[in-house]
Amino acid sequence: MAAYARRTGRDPTNYFAVGDAGTVLTSSDATSWTKRATGTTNWIWRARYLGGRFVAVGQNGSIYTSPDAVTWTP
Repeated sequence: MAAYARRTGRDPTNYFAVGDAGTVLTSSDATSWTKRATGTTNWIWRARYLGGRFVAVGQNGSIYTSPDAVTWTP
């Protein structure tokens, strides 16, 4: 679990949270959360669900995208 979740959001079926050390968490019920790998230790400042895709921006100008909030690519 993240030491600090900075932002939360929702797509049509799931919740997500982002935060320190590249943390992305997902949940279908906002109670049980699963940590997802992003491949970074940068803070992730914000994430949004836009046009059927997740977009996250973070420290040092990093940008990550995901079709499902599970698999992230820079």
